[in-house]
Amino acid sequence: MVEAKRRRHIVRFMLVLAGLAMVPTAVPAQSSEFLDRILAEDELRLGSALYLAITAGYALQDQGYDVDVVTSLRRVQQRVDLDSEAPLTLGQYAFILQEFFDLPLGILSRVIPGPRYATRDLAHADIIRGRAYPSMPLSGRRGLRIIGRALAYMEGDL
Repeated sequence: MVEAKRRRHIVRFMLVLAGLAMVPTAVPAQSSEFLDRILAEDELRLGSALYLAITAGYALQDQGYDVDVVTSLRRVQQRVDLDSEAPLTLGQYAFILQEFFDLPLGILSRVIPGPRYATRDLAHADIIRGRAYPSMPLSGRRGLRIIGRALAYMEGDL
C-alpha cells in the first residue's frame, strides 16, 4: 500500500518535472502570466519554485554561466520529496536553491544537508534577508526576491 502510493507520487513528480523542463520553450509568451500567479501566491508551491529555478537557470546559461538545468533538476528530485502542489517553507526553498544553483555551503550543510542549514547559509550570504526561520511559510513575492538575490550572488553583484 505504501509502496504503491510512493510510486504514484514519484510518477506525478516526474511528470511535473518533465512538463517544467519543456516550459522554457513557451516562456516568452507565458512568463508574465506565470510570474503574476506566483506573486499572488500566499504560499509558494513546489511547482512554482521549480519554474522560477528553471527559468533562472536558463537565463544564467544565456549569460554564459555553466548551469546544467537537467542535472540540477535530477539532484533536487533526489533530495526533495514533495508533491508539486505542496506549499514550501523557507527552509525547503533555500535547500532547493542551494541544490539547484550550487550556492554556498557551510560546514554543517556539508555534513548534514537539509533545509535548516541551507537557510542559515543563504541568510549568512545575504541571499535571504529579514526573518529566516526554516519552518516559516514563504510567499511567492518573497520567493521571487530571494531567487533574484541568488542570481545576483552568482553574478558577483551581491
